[in-house]
Amino acid sequence: PPHVVAVGGLPYHTQGVQLLTNDPALARYVTARGFLRRFVIEVRGRIPRHLLDSISRGGHIDGEQLPGLDFRVAHEGRTKTFLELNLFHDDRNGDIRKMLKAIHCQVKMVKRVQYGPFFVKGIPRGCTREAPVPKDWLPHTSCIWRTFAAV
Repeated sequence: PPHVVAVGGLPYHTQGVQLLTNDPALARYVTARGFLRRFVIEVRGRIPRHLLDSISRGGHIDGEQLPGLDFRVAHEGRTKTFLELNLFHDDRNGDIRKMLKAIHCQVKMVKRVQYGPFFVKGIPRGCTREAPVPKDWLPHTSCIWRTFAAV
């Protein structure tokens, strides 16, 4: 069977869409392209508006410069808040959790719900789905294998 590689990174404590391919050239193309990665984050309690504004600006945390985060409050209840976050790079270093920890938020769950044109909706947890490679990606494939699996 062909070797399967992950496209981009999904931090250990993050669930959701992970693209897999058996074409390393295609994996490099998709990772370098900067496709939208959409996350839903559940945090405990409410987050004051001024703290949310500070996340969007980014800053120095533990000696490293973290980028601002493009997010919106999707739902706010008494005991939990759901944020929707858009990134155009992988969250390899756990920047999402670091930024929220810096403003004293307790993160309960981070889930990547979209990677480029692929969504997690309709895929049961722990299952995979084979999907065709989008036509504009085909010139970047290096072999006859032309399918992705979303986990």
